[in-house]
Amino acid sequence: MGVQVGAQLGPYRVLHPLGHGGMGQVFAVKDACSERVVALKVLSEEAASHPQTIARFVQEGRALTMLRHPGIVEVTSCERLEDGTPFLVMELLEGLSLRDWMAVQDGPTKLETALSIAQQLAAAMAHVHEKGIVHRDLKPANIMVISKDEASSPGLTVKVLDFGIAKVPPAPTGGIDTQVQTAELVQMGTAPYMAPEQALGAAEVDGKSDVYALGVVLFELITGRLPFEADDAVAFATKHAKEQAPSLRTLRAEVSGGLCVLVDAMLAKEPRERPTMARCREALAEPWRRDRSVCPFPGLEPFSEHQAELFFGRHVETAEILERLDGARSGPVRWVQIEGSSGVGKSSLVQAGVRPRLQDEQARNGALWSVAWMRPSPDPLGALAQALSEALAGDGRSHPVEEITATLRDEPGALRAFADQVPPERMLLVVIEQMEELFTTGVEQAALVDALLDDALDQEGTRLCLLTTLRSDFLQGLDRLPRLSRRLNRASRYHLPPVDEVALTAVTQGMGRRAGLELSSRLAGQMVRDAARASCRLLLLGHALQALWSPDDREASSLEQRYTAFGGVGGALGKHAEALLETLGAEGRERAKWLVLSLVQVDSEAPDACRVRKRSDVLAAAGNDALAEEVLLRLAGTGAAMDAAHGAGMRLISLSGEAETDPADQEVAFIHDALLSQVPAISRWLDEERARLEQLSALEEAARIWERAGCAQSDLPSEAAMARYREAFEESLRRGVPRPPVNPLAQRCLEEAALRDRRARVRKRRIEGLVILTGTVIVAGGVYALVQQRAAEANFQRAEHTLHRLVGAAEQISDIDWKLGRVPGILARRRKLLSGIDEALQSLPEADLRKPEVRARVISTKHRLGDLYWYNDSLAVAERYYGEARAELERARAVSQEARWWGLQLALNESKRGKVALARDRLDDAQRHVDASLALLGTAPGAGQDIDDFNRTLATSTLEQAELLLARGDLEGAARRHDEAIGRLRGLARDEYNQSLLAQALVAQAGVAITRGELGRAGAALDEAMAIQAPLARSASADTYTHHILACIHAEAATLGLAQGEHGVARQHGDAARALSRKLHEGDPDRKVYALVLGKSLHGLEALAAAEGDRAAEAAVRAERHALLAPFLRLDAEDVRFQRLAGPEGGRGRPGRAPRAVEGDSGEPEPTSL
Repeated sequence: MGVQVGAQLGPYRVLHPLGHGGMGQVFAVKDACSERVVALKVLSEEAASHPQTIARFVQEGRALTMLRHPGIVEVTSCERLEDGTPFLVMELLEGLSLRDWMAVQDGPTKLETALSIAQQLAAAMAHVHEKGIVHRDLKPANIMVISKDEASSPGLTVKVLDFGIAKVPPAPTGGIDTQVQTAELVQMGTAPYMAPEQALGAAEVDGKSDVYALGVVLFELITGRLPFEADDAVAFATKHAKEQAPSLRTLRAEVSGGLCVLVDAMLAKEPRERPTMARCREALAEPWRRDRSVCPFPGLEPFSEHQAELFFGRHVETAEILERLDGARSGPVRWVQIEGSSGVGKSSLVQAGVRPRLQDEQARNGALWSVAWMRPSPDPLGALAQALSEALAGDGRSHPVEEITATLRDEPGALRAFADQVPPERMLLVVIEQMEELFTTGVEQAALVDALLDDALDQEGTRLCLLTTLRSDFLQGLDRLPRLSRRLNRASRYHLPPVDEVALTAVTQGMGRRAGLELSSRLAGQMVRDAARASCRLLLLGHALQALWSPDDREASSLEQRYTAFGGVGGALGKHAEALLETLGAEGRERAKWLVLSLVQVDSEAPDACRVRKRSDVLAAAGNDALAEEVLLRLAGTGAAMDAAHGAGMRLISLSGEAETDPADQEVAFIHDALLSQVPAISRWLDEERARLEQLSALEEAARIWERAGCAQSDLPSEAAMARYREAFEESLRRGVPRPPVNPLAQRCLEEAALRDRRARVRKRRIEGLVILTGTVIVAGGVYALVQQRAAEANFQRAEHTLHRLVGAAEQISDIDWKLGRVPGILARRRKLLSGIDEALQSLPEADLRKPEVRARVISTKHRLGDLYWYNDSLAVAERYYGEARAELERARAVSQEARWWGLQLALNESKRGKVALARDRLDDAQRHVDASLALLGTAPGAGQDIDDFNRTLATSTLEQAELLLARGDLEGAARRHDEAIGRLRGLARDEYNQSLLAQALVAQAGVAITRGELGRAGAALDEAMAIQAPLARSASADTYTHHILACIHAEAATLGLAQGEHGVARQHGDAARALSRKLHEGDPDRKVYALVLGKSLHGLEALAAAEGDRAAEAAVRAERHALLAPFLRLDAEDVRFQRLAGPEGGRGRPGRAPRAVEGDSGEPEPTSL
């Protein structure tokens, strides 16, 4: 029925219409109960005839009743007319829609007003998202502008309306659910404001689509136009998906760089690159976003969480750390450590990558962590206490920092107890950035923090997890934290690689564009190439971008001129630092020298490192007067005004802490340790004073050891050592150093040692004779001990030789040879060792051979011999040994009580014989062996069997089945088997071997995908494989196996690059594959798998040369390939892998390609032994 003016609808009397649309009408009505005039929204008769429309109308009512926020229209009830037509009763708003309000403005909105509107909208929409609702149609027509009291600034308030197509969580009582109503590919929304992913289908969008819409609204408010103009919905969708929105600064010059960055991030094409609505609310309230003079780039400092919108290129790494943290919540490994070289971006990854994502997840799924963010300082215990206080305060538990500090100091299990205080659904995550500073800066308390962390991690079921960052070159220094050092191998360690040149160019250009700095591709590429040789290239690029940025000059041509003028990436930092130091004058520069050197830890056994010091100590090193104070402030960028030519905006150090309460306790630190090598003056000062600084550093370390021992004179360093320390200290004083940069404890140690030495000289003459006599006795005793030790060693060697002839020695031979298989150049010794063990076992009496434990060793030894010939020699000999092992297994199975174990051994044997048959191109035999192996394995591990061991063996057999299917031309079946095997490998423990197996499987998957033309899938698989294997290859434990897999990845990536027509990429990976595999082949020339991957890389380079028309290069590489393969073809004419690779198509002539992508360097892992 229609609604008429004057009608009475329950307690509501209809006064007059307010408006109408396609779905219904809105009336002003008077509520008889409250005497208030409110708005009533009712469906039209036409709309009410459609159940879907009624459902959405009811959904809007339900959504709005869930929301209570001043920025959202308030709904008081959702009822029905007599004929069942639903209506909503809501507050009556007087004003204009934002669309109508913008139409009557004289040009673009004032910036302050636009930001106020956007901030209100972000606050309202953040509340919407907290309730699990997505609006899906945020636009000016659905926003009401209401005038406010003129005393308010800017005098406007806004409210969000119309939740008719909102995505609402399922009703608790089983009501209508929008996700059910919205078909996957249904498009909802308004085209000019619709995020790219929403145009593809509205069902799966999340709050990031509303962020995009708000970005469009804010862009329109600021510029007076939409970011994209088009004639129809399809054209709009195409532009939203494909085109880059113009920079705000190009359309409105007074826009700040910070605001430009935020809006550009809100309009990012990928939802993951957009901030959350809660982050938008916070960012729009940040004062620096409105100050056009503030440069948005961090320069020499790491990215912070407030600069997350500028943090590009680390999505994969961020996701990896978050995945490891998720695993730490439930798994036994509670420590995740990020390692990498100085300047690679570890702190930026944590602060601008991990931290915002943790906050996003908290907003989306509820808090899983209470996070204590800590950076070591001269008072690491206090820093830990401060971090804990802030984390617990966020959970509603107030603990003064002083109280926490005292508890940590006095109670060994205190950290564990604090972790137990977090809410039961959460865990405490302690984050320690730059952990090396614990043992270079806060060393006095390092042992205590070491003990607290180790105790908390050591308890079963602990509710604490640890995330740390550490410079790779300080790994050896971690032994100064002995308890954590012993735990390191049980940590989840992630090596953060540098960003490659191509990606870094895109990152540099993307950061510039987002901040309104239009870098040409040529300039961005030049900057990256200029920084390529530096380990801290991210830092240098950040500073160069900061140097290029100007609130006024944005033209590409001007940027290139400016870049050239300040000397490029390398010159920018040095030039600006020198300009800053020049402003200090001769005396001020000398003070700066000692102030700077007091912030450096110089150690003869470790790299130079920055250290954090108290402001009072730093000032004392610089003279502790007004000039020292001025120098400190100048270096911190807060001193007297300086013009652009003399270091304006440049700072070398940072001040942290509350200057108002006690300035002396402020902490002073370098912006980044890369300054030590990149600023010529600092490098020169370090070279000049290194010898003295090393002695002073050694003095501080000696003083710390003395203090831990109780500060007794007997525990002081030796007189000779103290003489060296005293000479360095006094030399510094003689050279005019205001105060040598050592701490008070070191000075006290010097004084106590001087007193000790004076007393010692008095007693020295009296005991010289006794000392000489004692020394003689010690020497004699040492000689005697040495003779006894050598005799024992000879006896041990004889016993060891005997033991090697016994069966017990054979029990470990599989594991020993498995490891020796990764060592180059020892093939003959391995063959001799295994053959000797085999002969010794066969020579045992028949009664001994029938014993299960002896027969098990016979079988494993024959398997190892078969593996040795499979990888390095004749397939026929490998088959012979596998056959002998099979015969032993058949005899053993008849009498064994361990049927499951022997069944697994049979499965392993069938798998090995299957791969030999496949290499001989005997596909039917291979099929029979592979099927038998899988049948013997079954689908679930037996009782008592190691689950990882079972899954690893089953995955290996599945990969062999995939290779067989590939050889038969069944690409689809091979792809399915690869997916199945990779799924099993992903579930294994994340040790180096299992991760390497996963990388191998991904290479095989990529090879099939390339053959099928699925190049995107192949690229994703290779990217994942590279992300796994490259850090492993760079690790200290890397071996030939690790590098072989990396070579396989590069070889397949070269094939992919050629298939994609990206010759530069193909060349880069092909050269890398050839270099790696050639080195492996030269170290172990008999190893077949090394020759196969080298042959594959050569064939790829040959094909690349042909594609580029370089006939000479093509012929040269072909000759090298044939020369490589000829000896292997003579050695084993049956091996079709080499036959195919030697052909003109290099193994690509049929689906079963060579080299075999999944080739373990040591065969399958042995199943659990008896």
